[in-house]
Amino acid sequence: MKRSERLVISITEVKEEGLKVKGDLPAKVLDLPVDEAERQTCPNPLQYDLAVHLVGDGMLVEGAVRTTARCRCDRCLAYFDLAIADEALCHFYEHLTVTEVDVTDDLREDLLITLPTVNLCQEACRGICPQCGQNLNTRPCECPATPGKAFIWHQLDDLHL
Repeated sequence: MKRSERLVISITEVKEEGLKVKGDLPAKVLDLPVDEAERQTCPNPLQYDLAVHLVGDGMLVEGAVRTTARCRCDRCLAYFDLAIADEALCHFYEHLTVTEVDVTDDLREDLLITLPTVNLCQEACRGICPQCGQNLNTRPCECPATPGKAFIWHQLDDLHL
């Protein structure tokens, strides 16, 4: 990754009143897959809005990062956009002996931990029919109902251990 695609803060630019840093980083900073067939992708840039202050021999970075991820629903397999953000990030870099601090990786990690472990297009997603594969959010399927037994699991009920 080129240096211009990273967020490097020069300590000499931080004045007594602090420094405001706002902008975008390319989506590839998040290092998520770009293939549309993946479960989560991030085609949009990472936006940041930060306040930087010198504190003693360290540097305090506070603010927010956000972007929009492209996700595939774990129940119905439909694609949807999901706004992800960390509005209260806070990092303290102490005992600085350098003149520049690269905060890119820390911003990336803050945003990645906000990604959901379960992708749902909507909380009440009905998923897909296990027999015919119809997305039950768009219309009901024509499969015959088997009362009291789930289609895909009913054979397990007949197992004798």
